[in-house]
Amino acid sequence: MGAGTGALLGEIGAARPDVTCTAFEPYMALSAPGLRHVTALDVLQHHSVDVVSAFEVFEHLTPSRVDGCLAEVKRLLKPDGHFIVSVPIMEGIALPLKEGSRAILFRRSSDYSGAELIAGMFGRAVARTENPLVSHKGFSHRGLAARLASDFRLIERRFSPFPWLPWWMNSQVFLVLRHP
Repeated sequence: MGAGTGALLGEIGAARPDVTCTAFEPYMALSAPGLRHVTALDVLQHHSVDVVSAFEVFEHLTPSRVDGCLAEVKRLLKPDGHFIVSVPIMEGIALPLKEGSRAILFRRSSDYSGAELIAGMFGRAVARTENPLVSHKGFSHRGLAARLASDFRLIERRFSPFPWLPWWMNSQVFLVLRHP
């Protein structure tokens, strides 16, 4: 889900020709050859997928779209299937670094006020942006993990780039889930 250019799926398909990779990407053009591309998930059969991945997707969805996405994942996954999610950690010590680099890279000011940056650095809630398609402001990986755990069984949680350190000292989290 949210395959981007399809580069990752293309690499998987090249390494594992026995695997069928289907890219759901409604916004970007795929550049990786040999992928099945769908722009709507309803074309896929119930319980037909072994693994669904959503890398850097959920921070761009409104709560109602999260609910719709999770309903589709539950519909698509085989009973023993896995759901793998990665999202940015927009709290802790990475927050000012991420916002500072975005300001430089995109030549704009941060979406966060100074008080919100400080609150976010200490893991406190910050109001979510009105348009999550273009901003990560206020996204909570902990809130998403709790939401996912209400529908799926959390098998593993890995932080990156320092898996041995707590979440607030990392910039990304990977969640591996299964049907309950």
